Amino acid sequence: MIISISYLKRNFIFNVLRFVAYIARTWLLLGVSITAPGFLIFLLFPLFPESPRWLLSMGRVDEAAVILRRIAKINKTSYKLTKEELIQILHKIVEFQKEKEEQVLGFWTLFSGKRLAFITCLVSIVSATNSMIYEQITLNTPYMSGNQFLNFFILSVVELPGSVLSGYLIGNLGRRWTPVIFGIFMGIVCLVAGLVSENMSILIILCVILAKFAVAVTFLVIYVQATELFPTPLRATGGAVASTISSIFGLLNPSVIYTGKYYSGAPYLVMSVISFIGCICASFLPETLRQHLPETIEDATDFGVGMKYWSIHPDYDRKKRKSIRRQSEVYIRSKSISVPLENDNNTKI
Repeated sequence: MIISISYLKRNFIFNVLRFVAYIARTWLLLGVSITAPGFLIFLLFPLFPESPRWLLSMGRVDEAAVILRRIAKINKTSYKLTKEELIQILHKIVEFQKEKEEQVLGFWTLFSGKRLAFITCLVSIVSATNSMIYEQITLNTPYMSGNQFLNFFILSVVELPGSVLSGYLIGNLGRRWTPVIFGIFMGIVCLVAGLVSENMSILIILCVILAKFAVAVTFLVIYVQATELFPTPLRATGGAVASTISSIFGLLNPSVIYTGKYYSGAPYLVMSVISFIGCICASFLPETLRQHLPETIEDATDFGVGMKYWSIHPDYDRKKRKSIRRQSEVYIRSKSISVPLENDNNTKI
């Protein structure tokens, strides 16, 4: 939900950018206008709390306790545990995690096992394909028929319903089949835009609008999916690797647009191929909706094993989830503390 809201705000800024570009006209004034407000983020930085789960994975119990107490106070549940009890419980959880895994984590840990390396590569490819298509559609806007400012505005507005629909689908249809379905749809409309006659400008513009709508849906999903697929200590590292690879492949975007100099539909044909590659890779990623998410390297290595390819809402790990909770409760009770552990994507503190 938070990612969906932030994505909607981003789309709103894109809509405003159209009017800024229309007024500025020169690249220098436009560049200053859109980069200067970015410095405001430094004023908001102190308002964002660190992730308690990440703090626990780093052994910073006291800091995690402060944030959890603040969350509990907002949710009006702070009366259930005192500060001392919470800190004691968090220490036991950290001990439990250390017993399960004691190793130095880093970039190469993402490739320490076949399963984790496979997921890392797939997430990076899917992220790169989504980013490339999104940027290529944007870069190709000036070469479309009609007013370039109006085209940019329409392509920005269409992202708003796409983001809303994406937020609904990832909570109901799932994180895996949503990008696959819309990836196939995006590949088809890009193929049509690339094959039809250049004189059928209205049909081409319609296909591009539909493609931008589809990529707005899939773009949001990969952010959520990448966050959930990587274990807690490697979540930021995995996301950074996927983002870096996307940026490297993004260097090819101007060259793809340049192919339109020889054939106007060539960029759309390339986008179609990229889209089909992305949706094929996305179909092999495990579903994370209502699943026990990986917290350690061992969890990530086993995550998704046993899922059927054509399953929509796999429930294979419900028994495993109950078993993990039972083992955790038994361990903590053995330390004279009884705490029911929830480890779900629907957890509420």
